[in-house]
Amino acid sequence: MVATWAVVRWRLGRRNRVTPDRPSNAPLSWLWSGSRAARLHRRLQRAVATAWLRPGGQRRRRRQDASELDQLAAAVGAQAAGIDHLLVVAAGARGRARHAALSAAEAQVVQVEQLARRVAVLASQHQPGLESRSLAQVRERIEALESARADLARIEAALRDPAIAAGLPASPDRRAG
Repeated sequence: MVATWAVVRWRLGRRNRVTPDRPSNAPLSWLWSGSRAARLHRRLQRAVATAWLRPGGQRRRRRQDASELDQLAAAVGAQAAGIDHLLVVAAGARGRARHAALSAAEAQVVQVEQLARRVAVLASQHQPGLESRSLAQVRERIEALESARADLARIEAALRDPAIAAGLPASPDRRAG
C-alpha cells in the first residue's frame, strides 16, 4: 500500500511539472485547484507543451541533436519554470503583496504563452533553412543516384561505339559528336 501511494505521488509530481526535465515546487493541489496561482501554473504547463508541438507527431530531440526550434522551446520552458517558482512564492504571500505578485506573474505568463505560440507556428511552417537532416540526406542520395545513372548512360553509349568496344581510341569524327 505504501509503495502504491509512493508511485501515485511520484506520478502526480511529474504531472505537476511545468517542464518535464525540471521538478516543480508547486503544490500537487494545483493540478485541480481553482486558485489564481494554480490557474497560472496550469497555463504555464500548456504554454510549454505548445512550444514543444511539432508537425507529424515528432518527438523532442536529445540535447546534442536539438534543432533551433528545440532550443527556443527549451528557453520558453526555462522561463516558464522560473515564473512558476515565483508563483509558488507569491501564493504564500498575503493581501496586497500577493495580489501584486500574482498580477506581475500573470503578465509574464501572457508573454510566455505568446512566445510559445510563436515557436509552435514556426515549427508548423516549412522553411528551407530549418529543414531536417533526414531530408538533406535523402536529397543527397537522390542526387548521387541520378549522377551514377548519367555516368552509366555515358559509358553504355561509349560502349556502343565499335572502336571503343574493340579497345581502340574513338575516331576523331566520333569524338566530336
